[in-house]
Amino acid sequence: MTSILRAQWLAIVGFEMAIQVRRRSTWLFVVVFLLLLLGQTNGQVIDAQDQGVFFNAPLFLADSSVMMGLIALLVMAAIAGDAATRDVQTRLEPIMLASPIGRAVYLGGRFVGAFLTIALVLLAIPAALLVAPLLNPALAGGAAGPVSITAHLHAWFILVLPNAFIATAIGFSLAFLMRHPIGSYLGAGLVFSAVLLCTQFIGGVMGQWELAALLNPAGETSLRLMANTWSPTDLNTRLVGLGGGLLWNRLFWLGIGSGALLFTHARFRQGKVATTARWGLRRAEWGARITPDAPLAEVSIPTVVPQFGATARIHQTVAVTRDSLREVAGGWLWVAVPIAAFFLLLGPEMLHVRGTPTLPTTARVIEGFGNAPPPLIIALFVFIILFAGELIWRERDARMHVLVDAAPVPIWPRFAGKVLGLWIAIVAFQVLRVLTGIVIQARLGWYDFDILLYLRTVLGLDLIAPMMFALFAISVHVLVHQKHVGHLVVLTVTLGGGLLAQLIGVEHPLLVPLAMPGWRFSPISGLDPHLGPFLWFRAYWTAWALLIAVVAGLFWMRGADSTLRARATLARQRLTGWTAMSVAGAATLVMLVGGIAFYNTNMLNAYESSAAAPRRQAEYERRYARFGGATQPQLTATTLDVEMYPDGHGATVRGVHHLVNRSSHAIDTVHVAVSWDVTTSAIAFGRSARATTIDDDLGHRVYVLADPLQPGDSLRMMWEVQHAPRGFSARPASQTVLRNGSFIETHNWIPTVGYQRWRELSSATDRRTHALPARPATPSLTDTAAQRDPTGKERIRLEATVGTAAGQTAVAPGELRRTWTRDGRNYFHYVTDEPIGPGYAIFSAVYEVRRKRTAAGVTIEVVHHPAHGANVDRMMHGIEASLDQYAQRFGPYPQSELRFVEYPGDGGSGLHAANGVVWYQAGFSLFDPGNDPRNFDLVFAVVAHEVAHQFQPLPARVEGSALLSESFAWYAAMGVIEQVHGADHLERFLDFMREDFLDPRARADVPLLRASESFVAYRKGPFAMHALRQYVGQAEVDRAWRRLREHHATGEPPFATSLDLMREFRAVTPDSLQYLLGDLFERNTFWELQAHGARSMPLHAGGWQVTLDVEARKVAVDTAGVETAIPMNDLVEIGAYGVAKGGAATGNTLHRAMHRVRTGRQVITFIVAEEPVRAGIDPRRLLVDVTPSDNVVEVSGGR
Repeated sequence: MTSILRAQWLAIVGFEMAIQVRRRSTWLFVVVFLLLLLGQTNGQVIDAQDQGVFFNAPLFLADSSVMMGLIALLVMAAIAGDAATRDVQTRLEPIMLASPIGRAVYLGGRFVGAFLTIALVLLAIPAALLVAPLLNPALAGGAAGPVSITAHLHAWFILVLPNAFIATAIGFSLAFLMRHPIGSYLGAGLVFSAVLLCTQFIGGVMGQWELAALLNPAGETSLRLMANTWSPTDLNTRLVGLGGGLLWNRLFWLGIGSGALLFTHARFRQGKVATTARWGLRRAEWGARITPDAPLAEVSIPTVVPQFGATARIHQTVAVTRDSLREVAGGWLWVAVPIAAFFLLLGPEMLHVRGTPTLPTTARVIEGFGNAPPPLIIALFVFIILFAGELIWRERDARMHVLVDAAPVPIWPRFAGKVLGLWIAIVAFQVLRVLTGIVIQARLGWYDFDILLYLRTVLGLDLIAPMMFALFAISVHVLVHQKHVGHLVVLTVTLGGGLLAQLIGVEHPLLVPLAMPGWRFSPISGLDPHLGPFLWFRAYWTAWALLIAVVAGLFWMRGADSTLRARATLARQRLTGWTAMSVAGAATLVMLVGGIAFYNTNMLNAYESSAAAPRRQAEYERRYARFGGATQPQLTATTLDVEMYPDGHGATVRGVHHLVNRSSHAIDTVHVAVSWDVTTSAIAFGRSARATTIDDDLGHRVYVLADPLQPGDSLRMMWEVQHAPRGFSARPASQTVLRNGSFIETHNWIPTVGYQRWRELSSATDRRTHALPARPATPSLTDTAAQRDPTGKERIRLEATVGTAAGQTAVAPGELRRTWTRDGRNYFHYVTDEPIGPGYAIFSAVYEVRRKRTAAGVTIEVVHHPAHGANVDRMMHGIEASLDQYAQRFGPYPQSELRFVEYPGDGGSGLHAANGVVWYQAGFSLFDPGNDPRNFDLVFAVVAHEVAHQFQPLPARVEGSALLSESFAWYAAMGVIEQVHGADHLERFLDFMREDFLDPRARADVPLLRASESFVAYRKGPFAMHALRQYVGQAEVDRAWRRLREHHATGEPPFATSLDLMREFRAVTPDSLQYLLGDLFERNTFWELQAHGARSMPLHAGGWQVTLDVEARKVAVDTAGVETAIPMNDLVEIGAYGVAKGGAATGNTLHRAMHRVRTGRQVITFIVAEEPVRAGIDPRRLLVDVTPSDNVVEVSGGR
């Protein structure tokens, strides 16, 4: 670069920075951005505490910097778009192109000036992170950790600045090529969408984490991989470097950004940057129409009679609407078409649940729309903001506003026309969603389209928010005298308002801008109970949008004078007649609707913030934990009389608890925990008693008996609770008693005896916040008091009479003794023949019941929504097969019935097992395993898992309890799957289970004996038992479980622990394999097994000799991530396979046996009957291998 070009370039850079720095909007961006960051740091502090890392930990600072950089994308878009298109917007482009400035100097100077300005703005990120510990009391006393300038520099130079370059380069290039600032916002949207899609879809759904780390433009996926795989020590101390995939990610995206600039430079050099396809076509058309030699025709000027009545205003509004729609339509395609294409291409996969297809009912498709990736939803609202600005500023950007303002058109037709144009585009987008959903259903062979449901939801409820938001955005742009500032104000109100409210502790939906409850549709309960609160709060914020719109109309700029004083003068002049009535009417509507909402949320219902519940829990512990060790009578039986009123969403439950003193001394005081969710009336006892404490705010009562309850004596406790909701509250609507699909978990309602430890705060962060002593979230495995704690583990006999609305069926635990009708209501009487646990539920809905009596005399039922019968046969088969096999393996089933009951749920597909009853959400009914390309039956497997819970021993609430519940249930289910569907089916199912092992996670952890985390409970634990089953045999492992169950059959303390299970495992495991129990359960052990190669050679006597070259290593990893090598002398499975036939995935098993394997590299030789094609070490992945993909290799030689 010559000195002249360098001087020109520096001059342009300086000029660009000077313009940006002198603008008030730039500094407004900085101030607003800093406030947003300070609000964001509040959430970052909570995240750091929840993760157990310092706020100043290098990786956490890096991740926080990336998240804050994403918030700044719109600031980058505004600055980059302005720099790229200023000459076009100011009509100076011909002059600049005619000046003796090189293209590279011109483009480079503009870009670098914008980028340096953005870098200055982004200095707010480290500033916010450095200031946050000083402002947040939660980080006092060293909780933030030591400040590391090096960590801040790493985050700045490795992540923040490169990300800013990438986003600025893409936005600048798109804006320059499109000749419009909207291109830079499109670029910001593309970057943001790529970030979310990489982490959530490519990584989370597809499991391609390395690809996601490469393609994530912000590097966020790489940071997540580090967070999931680093040890706790590394998380607090290790600097974020360019190792691993982050280096390639940076190089890849810096190359993309540079390539975008080079492409822009190439296009600019052609001198045709101003020519788009549409503009070029129009010029060609105009050129064809012009014939210079043709004589000019005479033009007759018609007589125009001006009209200024209502008809004229309607025509003017229609004309403005049409013109606005034409302006929006072209850009709207950038949103609508990609989103429609996304749904069409990936719609079927979005309807999957953990890879399992679901029936594409209309409700399921609409739910899939609601679960769409956030970029698609954000894109809609961002483009509403942008096009709102474009519609309002269109004439001013074109310098035509003076001519337009001189036309005899009032402001209201122009205002209304622009709003209607944007609204029509939004409606068209929603129509496209409906058509896309119908196409997806047709593609999947589902032709039962529920058009009415589409109209009610997608073209009804889902239209309210975007149309209201569009009206608000247009109004803001009318009020704010700068387009970019208008964009910022809209975003600040919608995003910053929520952050600021969170920061100062304001949560009420009447006070937080655009805070509104959502809706959810269930095939069972419809829109109940969400519709009422949804519509009232939508009406409230719509009234605010109308008021702002009316006020904005008063301040509509007209003419050349756009100062605030001139606009205020116009507003005063316009505030007459019907405009004043409009303002008054809109304000009245705000107060009226807001008043009704306030009456419901704060007067009919007591309003509580989210901080109230943990505060109440903390006070409950402080005040009553001293009674935790008090001897209390034990609950042995309960009689219930339940009256449910589905139409009124209410219920009354009257009950009698039968208590017995099973201690060795008299009890004179009874502590009773009452519910926080319902109203509990006076409690009476079968003998004289007086209440000394009635603290229903904290849910605790104390009664003193006149005559102490002697050992062995019994006591009746009579009580009544009422659930009578009034209006609606500010919290999510209660889903207990519904018009159809009521579901009452009784432990949340009925009184219980004794201090309830489960009510205590368990989160370390919450306990620290409320000044409670630190304690482990789960009691220690060796905590003998916890092993004997009977809270929540009582075994009771239940008798329940349930009344419900006509046409509905009520379901409770136990045998249905009789049904009858009284006063137009249905009644059902249930009695359990064996004791059950206290965690039971009561249901009521319009049900169909499939019933069968097994050979063992157990009545099995599936109680389901009438339209959800697709999987009932599969479920009945799974229940019957599981009961039969488990009775043989673990002992008899204790109840005379087992029923699965469907309920609406929260839109998921989960199940929960209690004694004799398993309830499942409606989403589970829509599973379609028959069309699963993986060819295994997930419904059957899940049913087998839930039935297995009926046979588990009652675990103590200590570390490792999940091993005795969820891990056992999956282990037991594996046996049923193999017996009913075969070994190949089981292997396919295990491959599905192993998918969770592909997610990046740290190896530092506690041993299985002490584990509580869900991954360990649902995946690692079952595979450990499956491995033990393969080594010692299923009969021996089952015998251990059966003995454990027999030892704890009484349900009396001490309850079973993983130590008891380990004792039984050792009893059935031969001495030669005792080491394996230590590796699987007592140590956090990982194997590193690899097959380097395999050769085969034919033998003269027949058969083939296989030589397998393998390498093995075994390590134990502690909770700090420290690895300790363990010498190997282990039995490890060696396998060899023949040629796959008939489309099978693998060939016949030629050899599968345990071989002694030692640490290091070694050769294993064995003989097979046929020529092998594949061989390996631990081919079925029985052991926890770090990289199981290298265990099996192709066999060479011998042919």
